[in-house]
Amino acid sequence: MNGSLTSPNFPDPYPARRQCRVDLKAPRGFRVRLSFTHFHLYHPLNLSNNNCDSMDSVRIQELNGSVLGVYCGPGIPPPIMSSGEHLTLIFRSITSGPRVTGYRVLYSFLNGKYPRDTVCRYIFQGRPQQRIRLSFTLFDVEGVAPCNERTDSDYIEFSNMMEGDNSVLARRCGRFAPKVVESESSQFQLTFISNHKYDGMGFAATFRFVTPLEDGNKRDEEGVVQPFSLPASVAASELKKLKVEKSNKEEAQQGDLAGGSGWMMGENK
Repeated sequence: MNGSLTSPNFPDPYPARRQCRVDLKAPRGFRVRLSFTHFHLYHPLNLSNNNCDSMDSVRIQELNGSVLGVYCGPGIPPPIMSSGEHLTLIFRSITSGPRVTGYRVLYSFLNGKYPRDTVCRYIFQGRPQQRIRLSFTLFDVEGVAPCNERTDSDYIEFSNMMEGDNSVLARRCGRFAPKVVESESSQFQLTFISNHKYDGMGFAATFRFVTPLEDGNKRDEEGVVQPFSLPASVAASELKKLKVEKSNKEEAQQGDLAGGSGWMMGENK
């Protein structure tokens, strides 16, 4: 099932001081996917798109109130998929103008498996001397060894970023993966590739930035990045850089990384 949603009066200018809410509910076991085809909201020249609180906006949130994205100004937002059967779109207009045409978004209900013909990359950049450690909690990527095109396999590939074509460390597919993967430097890349034939449930992992100490042990550094929560995702061919932020905190914190049915951003290749 699929359909479309538009702003009031689309493609003509929408009225000021208006709020519209649409609640979408997919069948049991399915998720809601949104894909914008047009987006042009009123945007004051003295404000940036980084702060949508004081201007016309579209908010996407889940049933529990978790916000997946808030968008304003011109420019088409990335596709979004819910983590469950419910998804809510809230449009709020404060003002209007003769040239603002609003938005049009397509919605569809998809099963929980990751999309086909998809490329998704996560790039980790730590501080000097840091290493990136991934711990998998879920792994279901359709394929058989050696996890390549000849075996019609989807796969996950690990590599040291910016080291050239020979930087690939390993490929993994199927339902078994190493519980822990650690980079050889402060740069690391995880790439997921699916073909057009088969699909699985995807993967989920936590990540840490760790620093080797002189005594041979390692100290965890804070590095928290939160993509949309598993299992909410769409195809993601757009590069997304994940960088550790400097912090004075000493307690270890870990981030969540979700793929297949856990990505945001991008579009099918």
